[in-house]
Amino acid sequence: MTLSATQIHKPQLILAFVLPQRQSRYLELLANPRRRRDLTRELSHFKHLDPNYVHPPVWRKCAVDIYELLKFKGAPEIC
Repeated sequence: MTLSATQIHKPQLILAFVLPQRQSRYLELLANPRRRRDLTRELSHFKHLDPNYVHPPVWRKCAVDIYELLKFKGAPEIC
């Protein structure tokens, strides 16, 4: 079975940006198709992001600016 890019990227998103104590729970939710739908619908609203990567909105929202901000905050090379 070949995994789609979405199936690969969602767990990586959880591991990169969610608080460590919440990661296993969110990974469990991703494994269940019914629960995955609920989780992905709420990704932009939940409160368990690692505060090291949370930043007030930037005025310039192009990909390069966001990438540089994430790298400055300690994000991995691929973010």
